[in-house]
Amino acid sequence: MTKRILFIGGSDSSDRAGIHADKEIAAQLGMKTCVAITAVTAQTDEKLLHFHTIPKTTLVSQLKCAEEIGFDAIKIGVLPDLAAVKVVKDFLIKHKSPPKVLDPVLSTSSDFELTTDSVINALAKELFPLVDLITPNANEAKKFSLLDCDTIEDAGRNAKALLSLGAHAVLLKGGHLSGPKCIDLLTQKSDVVDFYTAEWIPTHTNPRGTGCRLASAIACNLAQGYHLIKAVQKARNLVAGYIKASQSETISDPVPSL
Repeated sequence: MTKRILFIGGSDSSDRAGIHADKEIAAQLGMKTCVAITAVTAQTDEKLLHFHTIPKTTLVSQLKCAEEIGFDAIKIGVLPDLAAVKVVKDFLIKHKSPPKVLDPVLSTSSDFELTTDSVINALAKELFPLVDLITPNANEAKKFSLLDCDTIEDAGRNAKALLSLGAHAVLLKGGHLSGPKCIDLLTQKSDVVDFYTAEWIPTHTNPRGTGCRLASAIACNLAQGYHLIKAVQKARNLVAGYIKASQSETISDPVPSL
């Protein structure tokens, strides 16, 4: 039977990230979807023009529809306010069985802040203990840990700090770390640590939505029964293909080869 993934997150008018990226990955993997939109953005690759938070009652209604449809895994993206965090927390408590992946999106690629410090604190306190995996990049990790996160050694300290905040497993993405290679770090409460090392892919534009796609692919793989380590590796391979396919004509900074 075809699996269905519930995506909770924001929409991107440029069709590059958020729910749009989530659904693109699910389609590639032959999976069905249902969605609950938390915010609507009007943005380009360079700037965000408008950001609208979906009212609490609308978010609750969308999640009720998802309950009626059914789902086999949950992927969570941006939660713009405390009300959204509370709604999602209550929903996750009701649905303990499906695998859950939280991609703690805190800002846009153009550096527009999507949340406040109070929301960041609430995400850690209320949601970290309720999901199977969180997938922060280095910039997001240090907003939770308040530690530097520039090197792979920093990443290890940050991952441990996020575990101490209640996370069961942390995939700290290496795209913003310094070093000759891109290294993602997967740390679990069982003290299992896995390093995913890859060459940097020289790209001509920095593709947006890679974090959304990675977390979504992991959720899809977990729904299909893959162990976390294998689910992450398969997801990284899939996103590497997206990065390579997104190249255009003007050389820019390299991004990780997953």
